[in-house]
Amino acid sequence: MFTSRDLVMFVAGAFCLHTVSHILFPYVLHLPADFNLSLFTPAISILWTPTLNWIVVAVSAVITTGLLWWATTLKK
Repeated sequence: MFTSRDLVMFVAGAFCLHTVSHILFPYVLHLPADFNLSLFTPAISILWTPTLNWIVVAVSAVITTGLLWWATTLKK
């Protein structure tokens, strides 16, 4: 079936995709971008700035690296 190493590698791949998508964000959107989440609640709006985007890239890259390191410590 699936081992815990497989699960950790899958989550690391998801975080890697998240990191790459945020690296490509400035090429697709004009930042700062205002995301209005009025579908869920009427008062929530997020102003996505280039600084916030690079913070998300850095945190996501650290999480990806940590998950890949963790996967190497698990048995096959």
